[in-house]
Amino acid sequence: MIAFKLPVTFNSVTLCITLLLLMMNFGFGQEDCRFIFNSNESYLNIQEGVIKNELSIFIKKASNSQKNSINIRLNNVKLKKCSDSFVFFEKGNIYESELIISIESKNNGKSILVREVFFSHYKFGFSLPDSVINDIHAPVFCTEYTKRGKPIASNCKVYQSEDKRRVYIYMLNDQGKNSYEVTWIIQDDKYYSRVIDVVN
Repeated sequence: MIAFKLPVTFNSVTLCITLLLLMMNFGFGQEDCRFIFNSNESYLNIQEGVIKNELSIFIKKASNSQKNSINIRLNNVKLKKCSDSFVFFEKGNIYESELIISIESKNNGKSILVREVFFSHYKFGFSLPDSVINDIHAPVFCTEYTKRGKPIASNCKVYQSEDKRRVYIYMLNDQGKNSYEVTWIIQDDKYYSRVIDVVN
């Protein structure tokens, strides 16, 4: 094997320093950009079909694209409780809960990260895989309260398809220029996929 050795000159040192500064400016090493944006998970790369049409109703990324004209309706799962560290949604009646979705966060000392996303349909439930929540940071759970402290708005939403086969767990996270949205898709009581996009 032949090794090539570049002479260390002022120009090569300057080039290295410039590249390092550019990497820092474009977000490498920033505390608030913990997930690596994967374009394969973007709304724009989802195959046309029912799921893409349903997502287009509520995700912000879809507002920049042409929406499908098919008449689709999703049902909201009601926000029940939220705080700085969790949000809880429930659908059901006084006798039995049909759907329960909860999201909890943890503080690792540097930032707030999503710790668990739990889904329950009647008596069957599971937590979403760690691999699809570990890179989700800066959740914003409660955004508005009544005068008595009851939560009435959140940056998290849960929707159920009319045929009840799909549940969409949506979060709009972080603030300002760092905001991004993530939607986890549950289909037939199994984790199906997620969609994640930078908003700005």
